[in-house]
Amino acid sequence: MLKKLMVTGLLLVSVVMAESKGSSSRVGVGVDDSNFLYATFDLSKNLRFEPAIHFSTTEATPNNETEQMNYKLRVFALGNMDKNKQFYYGATFEDYDTENQNGLTIVSTSYFTATAGLEYSLSKQVTISGEAGLALFGDASGIQSSLILKYYFE
Repeated sequence: MLKKLMVTGLLLVSVVMAESKGSSSRVGVGVDDSNFLYATFDLSKNLRFEPAIHFSTTEATPNNETEQMNYKLRVFALGNMDKNKQFYYGATFEDYDTENQNGLTIVSTSYFTATAGLEYSLSKQVTISGEAGLALFGDASGIQSSLILKYYFE
């Protein structure tokens, strides 16, 4: 539980600090089709850093609840196709931890994914992205895909 609070707090503080400093970088927040919450930092016109987090709770039996905390750290190179489209490619580190109601870790999985995507601007501040990734190293393998809706602060 403490780990969840620390990661969530870090994510929120990062967004607020980056936005309040008025830096020249682009800052946004988003959500994907798996309910991951993203904080997007375009550090330059060619580089993006993007942490993401997801929480879920399931109740297997009346007194047996499990909590899952998932997070991603993503780094991308950016390229513009035209005024409304930009492509990106890079690496994603993903970590999934599942704990029971006593705080004991049941499952812990980590892996790296090579990811590429296309982001389309619906307006100056709202974008939608489609991406695909191939898990390369670690405890998972296979192809992943997602749709992400983002809002950028301007």
